[in-house]
Amino acid sequence: DVKARASRFVSYDRLEADGNVGEMTSMWRNLYATISNANTIIANIQTGRDSGVTESVLDEYEAQAKFMRAFSYFYMVRWWGEVQLITEENALLANETRQSSVADIYAQIIADLQYAETNLSNLGGPDQTGRASKQAAQTILAKVYLTMAGWPLNDASNYALARDKAKQVIDSGIFSLEPDVADLWVQANRLTNSEFIFAFHGNLANNASTQHVSSRPGADGGWSDWSSEERFFNAFPDGYRK
Repeated sequence: DVKARASRFVSYDRLEADGNVGEMTSMWRNLYATISNANTIIANIQTGRDSGVTESVLDEYEAQAKFMRAFSYFYMVRWWGEVQLITEENALLANETRQSSVADIYAQIIADLQYAETNLSNLGGPDQTGRASKQAAQTILAKVYLTMAGWPLNDASNYALARDKAKQVIDSGIFSLEPDVADLWVQANRLTNSEFIFAFHGNLANNASTQHVSSRPGADGGWSDWSSEERFFNAFPDGYRK
């Protein structure tokens, strides 16, 4: 069932989704929880330094935290536009912080990702795809630039930045397309798949995530709540991939 009929998905199709839609509420809360955790790590870097933790370890922790903060704000700015920009500097004033402009939110995202790109290591093997790497930061940066080139910022100069950043990922030589697209969803390949850049791996034996169950086909014990753009699906040529 490529076109879910669950009421919550229909509400998205009709642009009627609001705070009563469970996925939207949980996404808002979870993204801000991630941002809060990242801010706590960043705010305590100096404490770690005072305790004798080596600079290389601290740089890694801060880069991982800033990657996740940027990753979270990138989702938030695309879903809700002007949201509260909470960092380690104003975390204690969250209730008094007004919404930031879309441009300011993207500026924070870019600054965090650039720090992550500089201080994270190259992907050290497929078994590390659940950790942020230099290439993961570059990949998200490319997508951020591409998004900024369109609405609402409409800054076409970002197209070249997106192209150049994506080429750095390609030229790293770490990734390649799987010969069979179906192999992307085979659990046994999750640690050896050459396409994965940044991923959290699910587990068929412990499907605690409702999103995991929701998106799986009914034949695999899921709910078949997979939603695609209907016109794109209907226009896609019949065949194995469809």
